[in-house]
Amino acid sequence: NVKEYLARKRVDGRLMVADEISRHNADIIVLQDAGGLADVLARSEPLRNLVIGDRQMYAFGQYLVASRIPMKDCAPGDISYRGEAHTYVRCVLTFRNREFDLFGVHFVTPRDGMNAVRSGWFSGVDAWRQNLSDRMTQANALAKAIRASPRPTIVAGDLNAPMPSMVIRTLQQVGLQDAFAGAGNGFGNTYGHSFPPGISFMRIDHILHSAEFEPSRCFEGGEESSAHRPVIADFDMP
Repeated sequence: NVKEYLARKRVDGRLMVADEISRHNADIIVLQDAGGLADVLARSEPLRNLVIGDRQMYAFGQYLVASRIPMKDCAPGDISYRGEAHTYVRCVLTFRNREFDLFGVHFVTPRDGMNAVRSGWFSGVDAWRQNLSDRMTQANALAKAIRASPRPTIVAGDLNAPMPSMVIRTLQQVGLQDAFAGAGNGFGNTYGHSFPPGISFMRIDHILHSAEFEPSRCFEGGEESSAHRPVIADFDMP
């Protein structure tokens, strides 16, 4: 989650995002909260070379996906809740003559519910419950889309939920596994460093995968470019 709307307000904000992406040089990049970034890259060849390089790119709404692995049939999918329009994106990639689905996802933030609980104590519990219900609606819609596809699957994004949550368990029930749990070290926290005292204390950004993939490494990136650290994973596909 690059939070492009905040990066554009800092003099070096977009460059910091580009530097973070360039540092890891991933074959596949999945960004959320990147609305408008595709237009910026189209106007700046140096920035495009840093972020996209030789990758094929697809952008829709807040999402941007770029891949050195051939991809096709990229399109949005629906994870709306209570009349609020919300989407994910899915692309079909081909690796070693095998196709797999790549989902880019950003579930609704629990921020409003958390603030309501902080300010209203018990009166804020209803707002928190509603937010959880909204994210569960999104998780169930995404799980349905995953279940309907015969292909192996990778889901990458800001799921706004820690691993023990009902949201993540819903995706685990369709066979997805957590790359960090399989190949990471430490806590892998991705969020919290933008608040005092500047320490990441939650892991709400995830790369999930079906059993056809074997993670060999997974770790969190730097904290300088966004309020969300990136998650980087290496996979084998036997």
